[in-house]
Amino acid sequence: GMLIGIAVGAIFTNVTIKPLIERPRPFELFEYTTDPNALLFKEWWTNLGEVHASSMRSFPSGHTTSTAAALFPVFLGWDKKKSWIVFPLIVLMGASRNYILVHYPSDILGGIIIGCLAGLIAYFIFDFLYHRVFPKNKLGRTILYSDLGEFIKKKKNKA
Repeated sequence: GMLIGIAVGAIFTNVTIKPLIERPRPFELFEYTTDPNALLFKEWWTNLGEVHASSMRSFPSGHTTSTAAALFPVFLGWDKKKSWIVFPLIVLMGASRNYILVHYPSDILGGIIIGCLAGLIAYFIFDFLYHRVFPKNKLGRTILYSDLGEFIKKKKNKA
């Protein structure tokens, strides 16, 4: 479910939305300012290593989208008392992208929304595969649950 979510989120974000909106990243605006406070941020960002090429676009945050797309199926399918831990992790990813000046807060919010939508789609795709495509096929169900090693061990023990 996580892999499907990341793939769906990447298609939404990197293939569809970013090329349409083409919003520049926050650090790209440093070229057009003489504000001493902004120049301090420019120096800080340059010393950080200029982690992103300026050709990449800002909206939505791909890292936040991927994190939400991977963790939202976990939230939907896991024990409800424990599954809430995924949301602070998603927010931390978004905050880190904002902290290093590669995204605006609206990019983060957009990434969370798109990632959760991608994760929801992934959850339904996974559920469909598990219940409709592989309802009695143990190998198919094992592959879906990434437990192929255990499946092979059981087959060898029976032989």
